[in-house]
Amino acid sequence: MMKPPIHRRKFLHTLACGSAVVGASPLPQSGTQKPASNQREGSSQYTLAIHTGMFRRYRGSKAFSQIRAAGYRQVELSGGQIRSAANSAQAADQLKQRLADAGLKPAAAFVVHRIASSDETERKKAIGQWRQSIDGIRNLGLKLVGTELTGDIRNAKEGEVVFRKSMDELLPYIEEAGFHLSVEPHPGDFFETASPTLQLLRSYDSAHLGYLHCTPHTFFLGESISNVITEAGKLLTHIHLADTFQTKRIMDRFGTGVGLHLHLQPGLGEVDFAQTFKALEQIDYRGYLSMQLLSHVDDPDGSAIAARKYLKKLLGDRLKV
Repeated sequence: MMKPPIHRRKFLHTLACGSAVVGASPLPQSGTQKPASNQREGSSQYTLAIHTGMFRRYRGSKAFSQIRAAGYRQVELSGGQIRSAANSAQAADQLKQRLADAGLKPAAAFVVHRIASSDETERKKAIGQWRQSIDGIRNLGLKLVGTELTGDIRNAKEGEVVFRKSMDELLPYIEEAGFHLSVEPHPGDFFETASPTLQLLRSYDSAHLGYLHCTPHTFFLGESISNVITEAGKLLTHIHLADTFQTKRIMDRFGTGVGLHLHLQPGLGEVDFAQTFKALEQIDYRGYLSMQLLSHVDDPDGSAIAARKYLKKLLGDRLKV
């Protein structure tokens, strides 16, 4: 017997109300907290996390302690950490304990396997890798995972066909595992812009599938930040934060296959964050914001602190760290 469809907002609400797996970090609650005295009634609140990949210069648990020292309490785990947790429940428990020892909680994970590859051998390998990653996600009790479309911008039509083929295989496992997958168009993917990506994701009508808005991709996603976020609406379930410049200001590195962009700390580039958060306020987005400052792997500590302070100054009491 087919299961009845799950309404996305109801699914996310169950996570916010704490019915997620023990040890998982549920999505932030929508409007249940009493506003602070200097915060207007009804304003959106956001919970800040940071991607662990930018701290890869540190070995073992040192990365976690540095993240906590930078003032963060929530993290977005990397694909490598998810693969490690997939090895066994014991390995997942050890990772959770290291996080807890550092005073951190896993808010989400970011996992990418090339499921839209035109090479069938590579696509099948990516399906196997995703199956393994799902084991790690389940072992950790995570409820929010981000990913990319992958594929090749030079053949968008084929990329969409292959993506659908792969998702037909993977979505039942994702739904059975009980987590939410937020998908982003990445520069160089078969879709680089938001609108066709949103149409693609909506066609599944799954409570377990949503849209990830990545601010360093601003100059690829569409002509207007506000229009992109408004079009996403309730399908928007996760956000990556970083700054970048317009592509005309970035020198090309020939042959990388990735569209020109950076992942700078907010305030160093040309992304209009005031406009971004105004648009998020209008759609009542109240989920996670995940710092993904991959252009600062040489100084993850300083950039993480500066980014948090910038966002706190911009959002005030609306930001939970």
